[in-house]
Amino acid sequence: MKNPTTASVSQSKSSKVKQPTVDKFFTSDKLVINMTKKTFKESIVGMVVKEGLPFRFFKSSSFKIMCGEIATKLSVSLDDKSIRKYVMDTAKDLKDQLKVRVQ
Repeated sequence: MKNPTTASVSQSKSSKVKQPTVDKFFTSDKLVINMTKKTFKESIVGMVVKEGLPFRFFKSSSFKIMCGEIATKLSVSLDDKSIRKYVMDTAKDLKDQLKVRVQ
C-alpha cells in the first residue's frame, strides 16, 4: 500500500508548474508616447492649417478615442473655441516673427 503523502508528492513532481517570467509583470497594452503639450498643439494647428481638417473633426468619436487620453494627460482642450484659439495664437506669433524679420 502506498503512502498517501508520497503519492501526492510524486504527482506534484510530474505536473510541471510554469513560473511566470519577470517581463510578464512589466508588459502592458498601453503605449508610452513622448509628446509635449506644445508638440500636441502644434500638431492640431498643422492638421487644421496644412491639411485643411475642419474643427468638427476634433469632436469626432474616432479622434477622441485615438487622442482623447493624450489630450487629457497634456491638459489640452479639444473643443472648437480652444482649437480656434490655438490656430489664431499660432498665426499671431508667425505674423509677429515676420514683422521682426522685415524690419
